[in-house]
This record gives sequence, C-alpha cells and structure tokens, in this order.
Amino acid sequence: MAMSSGPGRACVLVLGMHRSGTSAMTRTINAMGAALPSNLIEPSPDNEEGFWESEEIVKIHNDFLVAVGHGWNDPRMPTKAMFDSPAAATCRAALMAVLRRDFADETLFVIKDPRISILMPMWSGLLEEFGAKPFVLLGFRHPDEVALSLVKRRDGFVDSANKAIAQHGRAVWLTHNLEAERHSRAMPRAIVSYDDFLADPVESARSLAEGLGCFEQAQVVAGLDFAKIHWKAGMRNHATSGDDGDLPVWVDRMYVWLCAAARGEDPPTDDLDAMAEAMAQAQALYGPLIRAGRPSPALTKAPVLKRIARRVSKIVG
Repeated sequence: MAMSSGPGRACVLVLGMHRSGTSAMTRTINAMGAALPSNLIEPSPDNEEGFWESEEIVKIHNDFLVAVGHGWNDPRMPTKAMFDSPAAATCRAALMAVLRRDFADETLFVIKDPRISILMPMWSGLLEEFGAKPFVLLGFRHPDEVALSLVKRRDGFVDSANKAIAQHGRAVWLTHNLEAERHSRAMPRAIVSYDDFLADPVESARSLAEGLGCFEQAQVVAGLDFAKIHWKAGMRNHATSGDDGDLPVWVDRMYVWLCAAARGEDPPTDDLDAMAEAMAQAQALYGPLIRAGRPSPALTKAPVLKRIARRVSKIVG
C-alpha cells in the first residue's frame, strides 16, 4: 500500500465526537507512521491511555470558540460568520505556526481534536495553504454511550442528576457528526465504529488503512501489530443495551447512517443535508436562547422544550 498523496504532505484528521474512541484510533494511525504534534496532553483519569492531542492546538481551538461565543459542548451548528470573523483569522495564523513548526519536514502526520469536527471549514483551507492533502478518519460511538461517558469522565459537563443530560449529549453528538460528515465528504476517508474497533482492532485498523490509502505497507504491518497488543473490548467503560428505539429521530438517523457507512455501504446523504438545513432554520429562531453549550434557564422548562420540538418537527416535515 503506497503513499497516495503525491509529492506533497498528507495529513490524517481524526474527527468524531468526544469520548468516541478517537484517541485509540489516533495512536494506531501514529503506529502506522503518521507523526504526532508536539506538546501532547498528558494522560489523565479521563483517558489513561493518552489523548494524543496537542495541548497547544486544543487551546487555540478553545480560544477561538470562546471568542465567537461558541464552545466544545455547544449543540448549535457553527455558522459562516464564525469563520469569517477576526477571531478566525487569529486562529488560523496560530494553527499555521504550529503546522510549520511541527510538520515542516513530515510527509505524513495526524492531528486529532474532537473540536475539529465543528471546525472543518477552517482546517480544510489551512491544510491546502500548508500543502498537505487531507485524509479523514471519522470515528463514532453510540450517542448515549457518549453522553454517559461525558458525565462519568468529564467534570462539569452537566449535572448527572438532571434528565436533560441525555438530550444535551445527544444534541452535541449530532452536531459534531453532521458537521464532520458533510465537510469531509469530498476527502479520502474511513468511517469506523468504536464497537468494531474494540471487538476486532486488527481488522478495523486494516480497514481504515485501506480506506485512507496514505500509509506505507511496512508501517501498516507495524500498526496492525500494535493494535493487536494494545486495544481490547475490556477498555470500554460505558455500553448501551443496543436498543435505539428511544433516540430522537435525527440522532437515530445519523447513527444508522454512520453504522451503514462503517459496514462499507454507501448510504445517501440527502437526509443528512435536510437535517442540517432544518437545524440551521431552527437555530435562527432558538439559537439565541442557548449560551455556549448551556441552555438558558427558560429552556429547562419542559413546556418550552415541547414547543421547540413541535416547531422543529414542522420544519422537517
């Protein structure tokens, strides 16, 4: 399997919602020969095996999101105005400085931060300017497992006693995956289920290597050996029963789509685009009531939530 990126550089962007197994996938890509950025975040109780994220890149992303009134746990869709802002220009300049420092002499490198899922319009242009062809690994996990993992592992996400946790986590999950999918559609990519990755890490690693096509064969073999030794089903801390019947319809459709894509099918994207458009319309009306990932007090009232749900349903049809 030869490098397919031509004479320039190749960058694997690892996308997906937080707590979706993307750390393990990133480390496997690194074992296949992709260089990691410097200043990696130290392992913690959140992730004892390591995050494999640049602390510097995460800070640059967070500073940008704060500057534009957004956040990593914001259920709102990013807007064009965010990426046209002076804060975006500052963010791009800071990220370019990191790319030039860390990867000037690298032909293949990997960058992972779940925030990139909602920042793809920025990153696609950034990599083009840097002269690196983007390849995308989109890792996903059941939305309710993600929500549960966020509560158990991420202090301060939401009050675990509040029933709104499930809807908050699901909404953020949906935004991340919708944005990651539609902005990587034209790029070489592999879509990998966390379930599949832990059930058979070697086969999943082989599949993602073939799907991306940017690794040397010898490095792929090394990566497969690494995956066989390091990843196993016992790493999983939170699991659902597999019954998705109570998922909100949009979340369920997104999850079903991702599962089909991970099986190697080619599911149509028209439904995803319709959801994104409906969300944008709903956001124009209700977005001001949401503050950087935290609903305003008015939204915690059940009657208000029910009215919003009815209005959005009418938009979708």
